[in-house]
Amino acid sequence: MKEIKFYRKSILGIRFSIGFRPALALRLVRHDESGSLRIGLLFADLFISSDRWAWDSPGMNDLDYGFSFHHGAFYTNWGLDDSTTLRAFYPYGQWQHRNDLHVKAARGEHPYTYRWQFKPTEVQQVTAKVEEYSQVWQWRVWGLSLPIFKKQRGVWCDFSEELGNGKNDWKGGTIGAGFQIKPGQTWADAYKEMQVKQTFCRAKWA
Repeated sequence: MKEIKFYRKSILGIRFSIGFRPALALRLVRHDESGSLRIGLLFADLFISSDRWAWDSPGMNDLDYGFSFHHGAFYTNWGLDDSTTLRAFYPYGQWQHRNDLHVKAARGEHPYTYRWQFKPTEVQQVTAKVEEYSQVWQWRVWGLSLPIFKKQRGVWCDFSEELGNGKNDWKGGTIGAGFQIKPGQTWADAYKEMQVKQTFCRAKWA
């Protein structure tokens, strides 16, 4: 599934965070560490928080006011940290992975070249055990599976050694990764593109 990117900014001790995704919510939460306000605007999710809005005395019960729609349910919160879940009362759906339609095919072992993202002079040559896969997602609404499907193809690689600037470090490098196959591409085309575009370096200290 596509990752949601959140854009964050802090002004005078107040933290703002916004992510562009479908959302409908209005919640005000206060506890002994901070307070926060969430506003879901159908096309964006906005969070505003600050440590200044925390309880003056630690140990106070969390307060949670508002409502939200997510994961196929309508949540209401009023007062102490508690929630009431009313499922399937609005036309909301989501894609669900069909494990029974997941297909894999071994594509052998092949050389893999990785050039570090922030240090181009560092090049690693390893071997990758390549597997092509095909997975199917089905649309569900109100707990019912509808005959609406989408298909995704990709390659998965298990590397012969760690890749990236985490290798030989306590965090460890990358030992396996996947890459999506675009429409019209073969698995071999995607494998070549992966070696150019996929990154395994965590930060610029590489």
